[in-house]
Amino acid sequence: MVLLAVVSAAALVCLAGSLIAYVIYDQATTPDRSTPEGVLEQYIEAKFNMRNESRAKLFECPSADLAAVEQTLKDAKDLEARFSTSVSITPASFDVSVHGDDANVQAVLNFIVPETSGRKTTSRQNWDFRLRHGGSWLICSATRVP
Repeated sequence: MVLLAVVSAAALVCLAGSLIAYVIYDQATTPDRSTPEGVLEQYIEAKFNMRNESRAKLFECPSADLAAVEQTLKDAKDLEARFSTSVSITPASFDVSVHGDDANVQAVLNFIVPETSGRKTTSRQNWDFRLRHGGSWLICSATRVP
C-alpha cells in the first residue's frame, strides 16, 4: 500500500513537471505578434539572419508581396558567396503609424558586412512595410525606399 502511494506521488510529480516544461517551452517558442515593430524585428531576424523560412512565414500575410525582401536576401547571399563572409541585417529604427487594423512601418535597416581587416562595413537601407491586424499583426508588403 505504501509502495502504491509513493509510485502515485512520483507519477503526479512527473506529470506536473512535464506540464510546466511544456507551458514554458510553448511561451518561449511562440512568436510575439502583438505589435507591428515586434513582428518586424522577429521577421528580420528569421528571414535574414537565421535564414529560417518556416519561422519567417509565421509573420507574413497569406498573400504577401515580399518580392523586394526576397531580392535583398538573394543579394545578401550572393555577396556572402562572392566574398566568403556573412552579412547580418539589423533594424536601426522604426517609425510606426497605425490606422485601425492597418500599420505602416518605415524602417531603417543596417546591413553589416565584416571585412578581412576585422572592421565591419555598415550600410543603411530605408524600407516601407505594410502590416495588417487580423488577430495578430502580419507583414503584407515591403518595398525598399530609394
